[in-house]
Amino acid sequence: MNFFSPEFEELHNDEEQLLRQDNSFKVEMANVKKKTQTGRTKYGDYEVSLESCTCTDFQMRELPCKHMYKLANELKLFINKSERSRELIADFSKGYADGWRFIVRPCNYASLDIILQNRLVDGEKRGKNSRKEPTLTQGNLYNFQRGVIFYDTMAAYDEVWGDALKRISIAVQIDSATESIDVRPIIVWEEDRFVRRQEPIYGRVDFSVYKPDTERTRLEKIKSYSCRQDEFISLLKTGEFADENGEIQTI
Repeated sequence: MNFFSPEFEELHNDEEQLLRQDNSFKVEMANVKKKTQTGRTKYGDYEVSLESCTCTDFQMRELPCKHMYKLANELKLFINKSERSRELIADFSKGYADGWRFIVRPCNYASLDIILQNRLVDGEKRGKNSRKEPTLTQGNLYNFQRGVIFYDTMAAYDEVWGDALKRISIAVQIDSATESIDVRPIIVWEEDRFVRRQEPIYGRVDFSVYKPDTERTRLEKIKSYSCRQDEFISLLKTGEFADENGEIQTI
């Protein structure tokens, strides 16, 4: 039987199968020869197909092993969208998120779930002679912290405060926040293939909006809001977000 067809969705969401999927990401599968999507493939000491494998794990359990998941991934029948991306949420080449409504800088990487990892050099496949280099990677477990302030102009960071106040139009300060948490991966049948995703449960951000007073001598609080951590990202990007009641707000 072909285990990579829609009737096996529940099987692929089993805890033991999720573990084998994790292990498959570490498997090297160089020079895979594919004749058909169900054709057998010689991999090391094993013959692998979407239906079976000659490894001990499959012979004992008769359920998909890590080699079968790896082959399904090579055939684009099992796509892992839970992996961290090399494509960052914004272009930081200017020292801040280019094009965003508010100034977000590399010092905010942790809140944006941007971390430095050793990753294979672009274009290289995993193998004995493969090389790795420090690379910034993007996740989606956003976690902003209490007390952080975002302004709409770099003047707030580059100029003396009195001069910066003449250029600041709006600022937001986080009053409190709850943590976003990672959750169990979910496997769904989508567009004739299985897709693995890992969606966080987003925490909450309570924040206040400030604008300069008439004389531009200080910032005054004008309103407070609450939203999810991912909606706070939307606010920083565009100035628009969905509040805790699901209503669209623009500041």
